[in-house]
Amino acid sequence: MKVAYVNSARSSHESAEALLTDWWSTPATLEAVAGYRSATGPDHVSPVDIEVVFRTKQPFLSIERNAVTYHFAVDDGRFGWRTARRVRHAKPDVVHINGFTHPWRSLVVMLMTRRSAHVVQHHGEAPSRSKRALFAQRWIGRRAAAIAMTGAHEGNAAAFVDARVITQLDRVHEVTETVIQFEPPIARVPLGDNPLMAGAPSVLWVGRNIVDKDVSTAIAAVTQLRLTHPQATLAIVGAGHHDLASTSPSWVRVVGERPRHELPDWYCAADVVLSTSHREGSGYAVLEALTCRARVAVSDLASHRAMVPPPQVRFTPGDPDGAAQAIRAALAGPPVRVPDAAAELLRCYDAARKVADGRCRSWRSPC
Repeated sequence: MKVAYVNSARSSHESAEALLTDWWSTPATLEAVAGYRSATGPDHVSPVDIEVVFRTKQPFLSIERNAVTYHFAVDDGRFGWRTARRVRHAKPDVVHINGFTHPWRSLVVMLMTRRSAHVVQHHGEAPSRSKRALFAQRWIGRRAAAIAMTGAHEGNAAAFVDARVITQLDRVHEVTETVIQFEPPIARVPLGDNPLMAGAPSVLWVGRNIVDKDVSTAIAAVTQLRLTHPQATLAIVGAGHHDLASTSPSWVRVVGERPRHELPDWYCAADVVLSTSHREGSGYAVLEALTCRARVAVSDLASHRAMVPPPQVRFTPGDPDGAAQAIRAALAGPPVRVPDAAAELLRCYDAARKVADGRCRSWRSPC
């Protein structure tokens, strides 16, 4: 099976290496798919040939890395015709379109690869408020052979159904948004003598200081937790939290933004990783924590329900008492299984091909 993955967002990076480092989730996911080995069945490498097309301003060359070929299409056009031609040139069985965010460019790609099966992956975006863009999103949603979405059947698909972007729920597939790859292999070990994680228990919160992440609920939750665990501490990792350092209690440690390669040390050292978000496409911090085999307590969102099944470790967003109870439940329970995003995506590709094959056997099909 040949897959062409297209990202219609225009990159302004100065080099291909910088782009792949900054947009790390794309190579992490697709390289895992290309070299997928089943953890439950025979040691089988899936026969998937993947080409990735990025829309850029820079005349980058094509490069190959870990069995995936990356092309960088120079394309300043509004509708991305050059990008679409590069995708068509790959002659793919499946075209994987990255999000509903650029509907007109995605529509052009789909028109120019009409014989391929199209998979559209949701990344947390909402249906467009623009009538023209919504028209394009509806066309894409109805033409797509499969739609990949985290927490689709837990509620994330509802807005797209209401907006008539999704009209056939049988084509919506539960697919975790990304594969998390950390090097070296993760082992759950203490973070040395770092006093920032010296609590009993130590709670870790990772994210930017924005309203939807709701760090204030995390602080209030650990305040409640300290009624039964007086030595509990909260470490906050992420950008934009400078003001908290001077206004928070002594047991709140504001770490600030850390390089990505250091994050496994923090996840592995924490007793519980807490997410208090009010909205997430999936929740990269939760996925990273699960990859590091950390225990998690999460707000009750559709994407979190899909990734973290035990209801005891979920709570209503904005509820510090519920969050404190979820932390206690997480401390008493085992770590949650890591979603197998590569396997989920492969199953989505197979389902899309079956839908496309059925269309091509019909006399009404444009194939």
